[in-house]
Amino acid sequence: MTEQPNLTGLVMEDGSAVPLSSNSYQKSFLKWAGGKFKVLPRIFSALPAGQRLIEPFAGSAVGSLNAPFALAIASDSNRDLINLYQSVAAAPRKFIEEASALFAPKY
Repeated sequence: MTEQPNLTGLVMEDGSAVPLSSNSYQKSFLKWAGGKFKVLPRIFSALPAGQRLIEPFAGSAVGSLNAPFALAIASDSNRDLINLYQSVAAAPRKFIEEASALFAPKY
């Protein structure tokens, strides 16, 4: 297998970098039927070398979040799901603030 580009971090909207551990995968904030998290090593080892991953059935988008490529494109036929991802990508802190209101504080 040829070596693929290594994703070393995510860049947030404010330009700050969030490093990713090379020994672990990031879980998605969504639970999704048919999730691929447990089989990511097997999926990634079977992919050819390249510069981008196109994930046609994104679901929780765990493949795109952890892709060992310079670019990952997530797609899904569920328009609401794609709108959610676009909203989170555009304003992650706003999403976190609004979603946190849905959870009871710890006591």
